[in-house]
Amino acid sequence: MTIHVLVGLPGSGKTEWAKRFRRDNGGIILSKDIIRREMFGVEFDPDLERDVYNIFQNMYTSALCGSIENIIIDNTNLTMYIRDHIKRRGVESIIAHVFNCKPYTAWKRKKASGSRMNLGDFSRLVALYEPVSNEEGFTAVLIHDAN
Repeated sequence: MTIHVLVGLPGSGKTEWAKRFRRDNGGIILSKDIIRREMFGVEFDPDLERDVYNIFQNMYTSALCGSIENIIIDNTNLTMYIRDHIKRRGVESIIAHVFNCKPYTAWKRKKASGSRMNLGDFSRLVALYEPVSNEEGFTAVLIHDAN
């Protein structure tokens, strides 16, 4: 089993990469965006984030108990704290996929996708981003240039 942790701003290409990777290699995509959209019918609602987080964690735990070869975590995963919570599950192979994209380019892509995210929320995510470090203990860190 390999966990693929996608890291990048909204609009940096994570979801498209995840879909292609799953098509070519099999596996499951776990995404808070999918939970928000499919279960709650919203793009984002701060009042629902605790529920979204709990559902995501339950889905992740269930996936780890199965025989799925690739688990793709398609969230922004912008901070070391968030990434650490994903890694703490004792999986031997966990790869960080970092999607480098200039904030302006990511913002334009996000808006072109029909997102209702506002610039203030996007800017807060940009400010939160902590680059992936070799000290985080990933099996590998792969860089995807999305500019």
